[in-house]
Amino acid sequence: MMLPLYKSLKDDFANIDKKTAYPHTGLLFDKYPDRWSYDERTNRCTIGDDKKKFYKQIATDLINTSSLINKSLKETKARRKALLDASGGQPFVIKTTWRFVSGLGMGHPYEAGFIWHRTLGVPYLPGSSIKGMMRAWAEQWADPKVDVKDLLGDTEKQIPGCLIIFDALPTACPTLELDIMNPHYAPYYEHPHDPNYPPADYYSPRPIYFLAVAANQEFEFAIAHRKPKEINSDEEVKRGIALLEKALSTIGAGGKTAVGYGQFGSTSIANSNNTAIPESKTVDFENTTLILKPGSGELSANIEVEGKSVTAHASGEEAKKMRLSLSETLSKRLKKKKSLGGLKLTVEINGNTYKIVDIGKTDQSAGTTSDRAVNFGNYRY
Repeated sequence: MMLPLYKSLKDDFANIDKKTAYPHTGLLFDKYPDRWSYDERTNRCTIGDDKKKFYKQIATDLINTSSLINKSLKETKARRKALLDASGGQPFVIKTTWRFVSGLGMGHPYEAGFIWHRTLGVPYLPGSSIKGMMRAWAEQWADPKVDVKDLLGDTEKQIPGCLIIFDALPTACPTLELDIMNPHYAPYYEHPHDPNYPPADYYSPRPIYFLAVAANQEFEFAIAHRKPKEINSDEEVKRGIALLEKALSTIGAGGKTAVGYGQFGSTSIANSNNTAIPESKTVDFENTTLILKPGSGELSANIEVEGKSVTAHASGEEAKKMRLSLSETLSKRLKKKKSLGGLKLTVEINGNTYKIVDIGKTDQSAGTTSDRAVNFGNYRY
């Protein structure tokens, strides 16, 4: 088995602080899967359940860098919007209705890959994949079949179509979730032509963990015309948008679409003066329970935002500093009981990500209003 990292490099890497203030989560996922151990007796690399911890840490790392990611996304969308305006293109936002995963088949030491934008460090859908999905829907699924050679090109004659399909980018730093495939017939798949390994129920399942984008995440798609000054260019762009929306809501995008992954809802046209990147804000949550995860030291808390229950996180050095900021009594209580109630938590909200940035004991004598904040429900702005 090929080692993900040279042993000497792994040892050196463990002694440096790889959790910088703004790590590129995609590079950490692709280049530094360090949850493995080397057995000198068998001269083999073993991973075990540590791959599950690795995927969870990647999801947490993405949340911790959401502020920088949202800033980068905003700048990227602004540049792309200027290009679309100049070429008669149209951006539009579509929300996922279930989990979305792309890049499962990409090579990775932990079996299941994941596709990351190389400069932005976020999950995305390449324009080439979107174009292929549109063509597949039109030529194989639509009834009656739709001729899209004028829009997407003629592959046989190698003639380009009139539409330009851009990458689909999240409107804000998305939330990642740990998912699982649980094949029960691994020996049968490993020996497909051997009659000694039938697809029998007495085999033990072998769970395979992978990352997926959570449901209800918004992605911005964009389509432009190669010759925007032509008479029918606007109509052809509208045809492309309608075709894309139908394909996304029917066959879906990315991997595992046969079991419902990658399904998108209805389209909303992005405002030409707005790149759809929500501004980050900090919100105080009173009388909240803080939960400590043993081993990793990660902190989490269940909070309610706009009537929806969500989980805020803090990890790494930031979580350590917050634990040290507690009084000795509270710190001992948190360490012993793994939870601590009656706290005021300050949470940074960036789109669909929630990051704990400060801990303070609830001031029961405080009024409901102040010069700096006004209470709304159980949180205040």
